[in-house]
Formats: sequence, C-alpha cells, structure tokens
Amino acid sequence: MVDEAIKSYSKIESETTSEEDLSFSSETTPTQQKKRNYELVPEELNKKIKKWIKYYSVKDRERFQRFLNRGAKYKEVIEDLLVENHLPPDLYYLGIIESGYVTSAVSRVGAVGPWQFMLPTAREYGLQVNYYVDERQDPIRSTEAAIKYLRWLYQRKGSWHLALAAYNAGPGRVKRAMRRGRTKDYWKLTKRRLLPRDTREYVSQFLAALTIGRNLEKFGFHERADVDYPDVELVDVPSPVKLSRIAEKSKIPLKTLKQINPHLTKSMTPPGSKTYGIWVPQPQVKTVAALNSQLQKFKIKGIKPRRYLANYKNTKIHRVRRGQTLGHIARKYRLSLSYLKRINRLKSDRIYVGQRLRVKTSTYKRSHTYHVVRRGQTLGGIARRYRLSLSQLKRLNRLRSSKIIIGQRLRVKN
Repeated sequence: MVDEAIKSYSKIESETTSEEDLSFSSETTPTQQKKRNYELVPEELNKKIKKWIKYYSVKDRERFQRFLNRGAKYKEVIEDLLVENHLPPDLYYLGIIESGYVTSAVSRVGAVGPWQFMLPTAREYGLQVNYYVDERQDPIRSTEAAIKYLRWLYQRKGSWHLALAAYNAGPGRVKRAMRRGRTKDYWKLTKRRLLPRDTREYVSQFLAALTIGRNLEKFGFHERADVDYPDVELVDVPSPVKLSRIAEKSKIPLKTLKQINPHLTKSMTPPGSKTYGIWVPQPQVKTVAALNSQLQKFKIKGIKPRRYLANYKNTKIHRVRRGQTLGHIARKYRLSLSYLKRINRLKSDRIYVGQRLRVKTSTYKRSHTYHVVRRGQTLGGIARRYRLSLSQLKRLNRLRSSKIIIGQRLRVKN
C-alpha cells in the first residue's frame, strides 16, 4: 500500500508542474492562497526519503499517528505564525519529527519543548527559562523563537536543506562540513558522510513527514486533535501569583489555564518582575484584564527568582543492546532502578534495542569563574561557549556595550 501511495504521489507531483495547474482557483480564500504562496520547502522522493516514509507509514505508524493528532491541536496557530513571518508553513512538520508536539518533551541532551531548544539558544532568542517558568514549553512563544532561529539559519545557509541540517547539528558543524566538502549541496555532504549521522537522516525524516502530511488519505492517516486549542490572547497579570487564584477569580477552569500555559512549571507566574503575560481564552480576556487590582493582594511575598539548574553538558548516554534489561543497565552504572527511570522519564521498565538512556547527570555549581579574552573572540561567542545569553554576560560584567579587549577578564558564572 505504501509503495503504491509513493508511486501515485510521484505521478501526481510530476503532473502538477504546468502554470495552469499551479494557479489558484477562484474558490481559494486569501489565507489559503497566502499559505500556498509560502510552500517553499523543496519536496523530493529519493531513496532515503522513501525509506522514512515507509518507516513512518508501517513500522512506526501508531506513534506517527499520535504525533499528527497531537500536532493538529496547534497546526493552524503554528502555520499562521510561519506565514505571517514569511516562512513556509511546511516547517510545521519540523515539530512533528522534533517532539511530536509534546510540549514537555526532553531530549537525551536536554533540549526541551516542541521545538527542542537547548538552554543557551532558548535564552538567545528571548525565551525565559528558570525554576518557575520554561518558555520552551510554550507552543506559541517557542514557535516565535523557532521562527527567528530558522530565518537566521536560512539567511546564512541559502537553502532549506542546509538550514534544517544546521537546526539539528548546529550552524558551526554544517559550516565546517561545507568547507571540507567544498559544496553547498546537502545531499552531497550526506553521501560523503561529512555531517553527523543523525543529521544525515534529519532532512529525509522531515521531507518524509511533509510528504505524508500533504497526502494523509493516500497514506492512510488522518489529523484529529484530541482536544481543541482555543483562540488565546496574552494578558498581563501581577507576578508572582498562583494560577489557582486567577482561575478562582476569572471562573476559567484551572485545568484550561494549565493546558494553555504549560510553561508555568510551578503553576504560578514567575517572580522577578511586577507582571507576567499569561495566555487566556479570548472570551475571558477582558475579565482577566479587569482583575489586576484584585490579584495584587494575592501576590506571593518573600519569594525570589531561582536559576534553572539542569546542565546536560557532561551527560553520559548508554545505548541499549540486545538482551539488556533496565535492571541490568541500572546495576552496571550503580544506579537505583527508580532513579534511572526518573532521569529518563520512563513510566515502565520496557526498553528497546538501540534506545539511548541517560545514565549520568550533573548540575551547575555556584562558583566565580572567569574567562580571559583571546584574539579574535567576541562577546557573543564567549556567551555561547558558557551557555549564557549576551545580556546575561553583559549584566554579570556590568558592560554597557559588546566591546571587549584582549586580556580582559570576564566573569562567566555567578
């Protein structure tokens, strides 16, 4: 069935290249036309892409269907944001292969949220991450950050294949691969194995998901959201205040507020600022906005901001081999079974061959650490090296500009 669908799809693609076929019908709405105008991601069916289409359609079919259903809840919002920012709505399917649109998804190296942002990149693109809030889990804020990052990558790489490869491996790695291979052709870099193994599959995975997504019926899939995502607006409320207080005063179910604000990890607005913008269903926007004075008296006193503590730089990963059990792996690394399950977010003891498990973690230690500026270094480069945002590094060193000199000592940790 999958092979027939691929053949049928290829035939349809080859038949829609005429100017007449590519024109819009009179029944196309302005919004639909605008979206189609930005369908710019190249789609092709080579051997690698067909392999992943087959994998998603057969071997991993049940899980891929879950991803489609979960993503359906956010699809319209995300595609609209992409189009408004002049990016292809096709990039919606990047979230499918990154996280399956699980807002709380955490990768083996500590990337979080539907767009799988690492902490330094998240902060660089304006996402707030600390003990009380992780905006990488906010489907709207994280999408806005992903749009900025993807646009930056595309402007520098000049093709979506290379931009997506850079999203996976990092722009530096792709740049070095292009320099070694003396080519800007992603497929040539892949064939010559100049990119990391995961990145050599990444674009094919994306294009496979995109091909299926554009032809759901042909491949026997559907998109059916388990829960509708409401139209929401950002409303500033006093901070820190518990969501339960806002729910009580506004008559919005607490469950609803938590569902549309999954980034508020402690179910409260974060300390550190007088107000914080939360997402509110449109029908209740005026109600919540009018509660400002009432919510002031529910502000939690004596609570201070706390830094985000997780550091995955030195994380050790174990790849599961045939015959191994979770208990065996726990004993090998002298861990308790419950701890191993907790750091890998496992609900059962079931594992599979090839699965990667985190078996060692570390946390930041508070100490004063300094970096001595060397020739050719920039403040932005130093900030990225120490997993800080540029504004953080400037604040730590009381700098008003990004100008630095050779030999200058910069504080890079509190």
